[in-house]
Amino acid sequence: MKRNALLIATLPLLVSACFGGTSCEPTKQQICVDDDEFAEYLQGVMDNMVYVEPGEFIMGINNGIPEEGPPIEVYLDGYYLFNTKHSWLGFEFFDQRSGVERKNKKFAYNPDPEFNQGRYGADFAGALLSWNEAEQFCHWLGSETGLPFELPSEAQWEKAAKAGNDDWIYATDNGQLDFGRNFFSKEDHRKGLYPGHELPSKYFPPNPYGFYEMAFNGGEWMRDGYVDNYHELAERENPVMLPEDFGLEPGPHITRVWRSDWSLAHDLTLNYLQSRKTSNPVTGTFSVRCAINTTKPLPDVKY
Repeated sequence: MKRNALLIATLPLLVSACFGGTSCEPTKQQICVDDDEFAEYLQGVMDNMVYVEPGEFIMGINNGIPEEGPPIEVYLDGYYLFNTKHSWLGFEFFDQRSGVERKNKKFAYNPDPEFNQGRYGADFAGALLSWNEAEQFCHWLGSETGLPFELPSEAQWEKAAKAGNDDWIYATDNGQLDFGRNFFSKEDHRKGLYPGHELPSKYFPPNPYGFYEMAFNGGEWMRDGYVDNYHELAERENPVMLPEDFGLEPGPHITRVWRSDWSLAHDLTLNYLQSRKTSNPVTGTFSVRCAINTTKPLPDVKY
């Protein structure tokens, strides 16, 4: 796997390229990359992006927690969102090609199924990213593809989690928790039926939109800065709470939002899809699920 920069092929200016003795003609429908293993990984990213149609949905919940309600109607443009948290394999390519030094780089991809019960393989969610690193990861995917990758907004994440069901509170296949069937079972964990406190990303069925592990397997960083009265301040069209919109300089003093929660959360209300948590963007460590802010069909990736 090479560290060389990719040729971005989705821009209007089309260039022909030849990598490693093979030729690839970049077009608006095809991205050319310089490494066959990386091409396979990027194609997998494209194949697992789920398109969420434009339209309204009800954001928030009436549960007595001011930070999570009252419900408001929000309109979002169409967008894509990755159907799982990004994997340790993705972090491996990120480490090799981005020039970013992850602070928890000692926790890295390992394809050996015997190592730590396989939990650092390609089928498991990567973790331990700061908000800054999560944003850099999404922007790195954008630089490699020429596509507008970004951390999802809270609204984008919640709309995908609800999957067209405004009254759902859990991002499962039926909006409820059926322990051992669509959600992590502490009993099965105690029995040793799981490879640890995390499970493969696609272990349980997806929600109706096709998204996995939005209710467990760890937290996910959002693009938004945290405000406790979100539902009062949020725009009703494509809302995202950016510090600069409030005249604030982004930095470690601006906490960022994360959604989802751990498989062994001590309080299952923390696994509500509407549950909003906040952490320092430098010291907090969670997973990442990137969005692509476009309505256009996604290109193929070729070597």
